[in-house]
Amino acid sequence: MTREVYPNKEFIEFSRKNIFMRFFSDTDPEGARLERRFGVDGYPTLIVLDSNGREIGRIMGERSAPDLIDELQSIFDKTQKKPTIRL
Repeated sequence: MTREVYPNKEFIEFSRKNIFMRFFSDTDPEGARLERRFGVDGYPTLIVLDSNGREIGRIMGERSAPDLIDELQSIFDKTQKKPTIRL
């Protein structure tokens, strides 16, 4: 994904609208801590967090750029608060 997805123009444009942080558990102490906290047991693993740091979605395994964008957008769409209608 490092060579094919992240430099993809479509993914770059999509990522500009969101906040992404990339950690490596084998070379970054913070990455190792997050790996334990979220129980990561396979790579690559993308974990989507809400503004409070709670996991709202997880994507495991490699994806093409369009597939990754679709899956991430689906997670974002599901977590959007729906308006409450009261009569």
